Amino acid sequence: MKQAIPGNGLKTNPNASSKTDTEPKSNRGSKPELKPKSKSKPEIELEILSRLEVEPNVSQRSLATEVGVSLGSVNYCIKALVEKGLVKAENFRKSSNKIGYAYLLTPRGIQEKSKLTASFLKRKQAEYRLLEQEINHLRAQLMKENAK
Repeated sequence: MKQAIPGNGLKTNPNASSKTDTEPKSNRGSKPELKPKSKSKPEIELEILSRLEVEPNVSQRSLATEVGVSLGSVNYCIKALVEKGLVKAENFRKSSNKIGYAYLLTPRGIQEKSKLTASFLKRKQAEYRLLEQEINHLRAQLMKENAK
């Protein structure tokens, strides 16, 4: 149980443990976990545009899972892409699933996807060069230390 902090309006519990549920557990002997960077809006848009180009009938729920963002984020992004004129949403009128949509990239959408891809590639190549320099520096440092 969590103890109340004086002055926060909660009554203190004399039986409460001194530890809280939010205290970090010891991970002695285990490798540190690398947390993935959060994706930028252009990166999310690129992933959604790329996926829609391959499979226009994909559900927003599947997109959310594949892109690694919330369903609400995918819905918001698709609406924005439709408003920008990059994606056209068509309802399956003959389908028994009346809420099913096909998301088709417009010519502007294809062009924007190409721009986003070029920008993403340029940024990743710059990151790669910096990482390569850091690796080379660390190798040189290690060789110096081992030579002593």
